Amino acid sequence: LIIFITGYLTLKEIPILGILLIILSIIFLVLLINKFKTIYIKRNPNSQYSKLWNDFIEQICTQKIEFLNEIQKNAVLCFYYDREMNIGGHICYFDNYPKIKNEDLEKALNIVANKKYAKNFKKAILQGKENNYENEDKYYLELSPCLTEYLEEYVINNQENIFPKK
Repeated sequence: LIIFITGYLTLKEIPILGILLIILSIIFLVLLINKFKTIYIKRNPNSQYSKLWNDFIEQICTQKIEFLNEIQKNAVLCFYYDREMNIGGHICYFDNYPKIKNEDLEKALNIVANKKYAKNFKKAILQGKENNYENEDKYYLELSPCLTEYLEEYVINNQENIFPKK
């Protein structure tokens, strides 16, 4: 609001600066509305999205990988990885999931999130032991949006395949 008012008042003296400030305030307003939507609608524990997310964790993530379809498997692999990364980084992930093929997780990260996550994971495989995964863990935590947000969106967009009718 302050940026908008400043832009409006500046219009008389320096029109281009005033227009830029007004545009900047509109951009901030759009970002604020989007963040509000994410925090107060999707994160509301009584919302459909939260119930869907909880069902995913309780019903799908507890199953054995070999019994999951490809879409479920991608989501679950990313969930395992994200959980371990938030607990203790790549060391935790590699210690707790030695049987998961690295290629499978890399593929899932490309599908669920983006190339930045997959590239960082690949770097952790190839170079991570040299620095005890410190660089890769730090980069993972700096990535935005976080993997959880990508994963939630993936679950919502693929709910018919993640929760097949019996």
